[in-house]
Amino acid sequence: MTDIGWLPGSDARLASKKMKKNILIFGLALIILLGIGIAGRWLILGGASVVSLNKNPLSTPVEHTLNSSSPTGLWFIESKDYTLANVRYFQDKQWVVVLVKPIGETIDSSHIVLKKDNEMYRSVLGPGTSFSQTEFDSLPNEVSKYLTSETQ
Repeated sequence: MTDIGWLPGSDARLASKKMKKNILIFGLALIILLGIGIAGRWLILGGASVVSLNKNPLSTPVEHTLNSSSPTGLWFIESKDYTLANVRYFQDKQWVVVLVKPIGETIDSSHIVLKKDNEMYRSVLGPGTSFSQTEFDSLPNEVSKYLTSETQ
């Protein structure tokens, strides 16, 4: 007798069952891999972190300064690794001195001097805790006086 394909036990019905089983296995494997990926990301990056969309205008230049001067290659993030404290503006907000305070022990406290250039602040001195007289001479008088009082 010939196999018609629609009778129970036919090759077509078995192939259909195998296909459904393979699709189910593929779907489960995909879900497991996705779960491993999410868990791995959480383990590596340390879980969720709060990201503020309304960043302080000093955040980006300070972050860039810290990260470009990092000998370890670690990437420091405001509110996770450090906070900005004692922010002091000079000369109609053309100059600013900030104290970078660590959260935990990732970095040391240090001062950074920034100057406004085309509506953006850029670092001109620091990060550091003491500066030479030559470095002070390159700053406006009131900025160097304030920095001297803060670093002594």
